[in-house]
Amino acid sequence: MKKWADKDRRPRDYSKGDLVLVKLQPASLRVFRKVHKGLVRKYEGPFPIVGKVGKVSYRVQLPAWLKIHPVFHTSCLKPYHADRKDPSRNISTHPTPTISSVERRVDKILANRVWKLPNGAAGREFLVQWKKLPKAEASWEREMHFGMKKTGSGSTSRRPRRIRRDEQSTHGGTN
Repeated sequence: MKKWADKDRRPRDYSKGDLVLVKLQPASLRVFRKVHKGLVRKYEGPFPIVGKVGKVSYRVQLPAWLKIHPVFHTSCLKPYHADRKDPSRNISTHPTPTISSVERRVDKILANRVWKLPNGAAGREFLVQWKKLPKAEASWEREMHFGMKKTGSGSTSRRPRRIRRDEQSTHGGTN
């Protein structure tokens, strides 16, 4: 079996400093989650080889925005050949990294507003200034994204208001 499996295989050997393209899995990268998978390139690069780690794995020098482990199997690497006729094709056009909701931290709330749906329901939105982002990147976020719930007094709090036993009879609760 091994004889037939290895018939069309040829080992790829890279040396330190060789430029390679790295095969990316967009679904597993946080940077590309908001971009449609059809718009993400299968191979990103070129990146230089830093060194050989195992028999068939190499360490690649990756940019900081990728935030992934830099060691790849040879099946995920492809040698890079520069296009000499059209140099503009050599430039990588990866989508700009976005900060996901998991990474965003609230710096301060700049304003709030009430919005109404056609069915008469209402909610609140907050203009949020995010840490490590300019003021121009402030966004309107609904209160449900902060885990806030309305209390009986109309204000919002982090936890829902507990109904006391003497109030249960007025709210239809049972004793």
